[in-house]
Amino acid sequence: MAEPLDQPTFRLIKPQRGGDKLLESGYLFGVQRRVGDVTHWLCEQRGVCKARVHTKGMVIVKRTNEHSRGPDEQAAGCCEAKAGMKRKARECSFVRLTITIPLV
Repeated sequence: MAEPLDQPTFRLIKPQRGGDKLLESGYLFGVQRRVGDVTHWLCEQRGVCKARVHTKGMVIVKRTNEHSRGPDEQAAGCCEAKAGMKRKARECSFVRLTITIPLV
């Protein structure tokens, strides 16, 4: 595999239903497939955008095609916030309180 490309910042998002997402420069990518330790990601705007990236660990090693649209910072931020809220809701443990009133 080629030398790692210059690394813009990207982060992984773990949605509740699984299927990791990669957020990079306002673009969301979903997992296309995993081959050994290389993950192939494709742009979330399937059918519209053919941009893809390949990662090995936390390093982007290949890019193919350009995005056919601009970045959508709001949609990417919403996806990340929603995943974070759902994760916190799963981790939070509320105690159910039952009040019993004796009959006299």
